[in-house]
Amino acid sequence: MIRRISRSKLILVIVATAIMVGALTLAVYVKSSFFPRLLVNQDLRNDIEAVLLDYSKSLSTGQISQEIYYTPMMQDLVRERRGFYERYFEVGLHSTLDSVKSEFVLGSGYPGVEISTLLNDQVSVRVTEKVTLYGRYNCSPEESPIVQAARWAISGTDDEAVRRALEEHIRSIEEDVSKSSEDGFEITFILRHYLVIAKSKDGLQIVEDTFTDRDPTDNPSGTDNVIWRDGQFYRSKHDFTKMPDYQIYATSIEELGRKLLEDYTEAYGE
Repeated sequence: MIRRISRSKLILVIVATAIMVGALTLAVYVKSSFFPRLLVNQDLRNDIEAVLLDYSKSLSTGQISQEIYYTPMMQDLVRERRGFYERYFEVGLHSTLDSVKSEFVLGSGYPGVEISTLLNDQVSVRVTEKVTLYGRYNCSPEESPIVQAARWAISGTDDEAVRRALEEHIRSIEEDVSKSSEDGFEITFILRHYLVIAKSKDGLQIVEDTFTDRDPTDNPSGTDNVIWRDGQFYRSKHDFTKMPDYQIYATSIEELGRKLLEDYTEAYGE
């Protein structure tokens, strides 16, 4: 049986419903005012940024200051990263690494910190890191293989135009080597990180850190790549012996000189 409600009663029902909805809305507003979701997220973001700041400091100085922020495996990774950059300079660039500056970039031009909730009181963090490496060449201008090869090439030609071009080449190389040996030079890696950070009563702790500097245009394979499997990190091996500086020092002066002589004779020979 359908019950009919008079117009006056219907108005009363509508008014009562509106009052109930308004009361619920007010209750939610009051609750959110005392316990705002944004504040909780901002607190977590601040804690994560504090961990990232310490990570940057530890990589830059080579000393882990707050061990509580890292699992033992993550502490090993921080030390491994320093060793990787030292080998990169020593073997691949025939140079000495003087210092490292790490910075997790949050400003314009780079993606900021992206935080997602995982299971077991863990969060994932996506962030970009800028690592600047400062170093200097190990040789003097006179010891440079390119300079020695150019002098070898000069001794093997009677063409004045080729000799003048090679002498100019020597002056340019000596200037570059001298500046890089005295003032130093820098190399920058832009790394995209995917970190897993655990929350506990003692605070936050980095559990894993997967990162890469791959770039589809300039560096499709990447140079600085680390992944994690079963709680262990693995670095993709980078062949330093294929880097141009290594190839130069691994090649004889005569072979380098012969190639220079061929190229300059073709370009400048009369």
